[in-house]
Amino acid sequence: MFCQAYPLRSKGQRLPADQVRALGRRGWLELQRRDDGAPVLIARLISERGGVQGELHCASVTRITREGLMVAGWEAGTKHRQAWWCMPVTSVTGPPAGATPP
Repeated sequence: MFCQAYPLRSKGQRLPADQVRALGRRGWLELQRRDDGAPVLIARLISERGGVQGELHCASVTRITREGLMVAGWEAGTKHRQAWWCMPVTSVTGPPAGATPP
């Protein structure tokens, strides 16, 4: 899913709304099993150029609404919880009009 993803935490601590909005990144959201077949999901945000912008281990979708979905997990390479609010991008100009991250 091509989306605008907003990380909701920094080093495990909840970010204020203005910082969340400023940190939004656009890319392809992928959710897949680990390569070794373990029943553990990894979420990745892949940039339009193909680079990994973020990765969550032990990922799960915790909420789905009309505006988007929440993916939570452990930030790759750290011991910190992270959640991304992901809003589908329906045009090249950005998320749907009037849509804001929580």
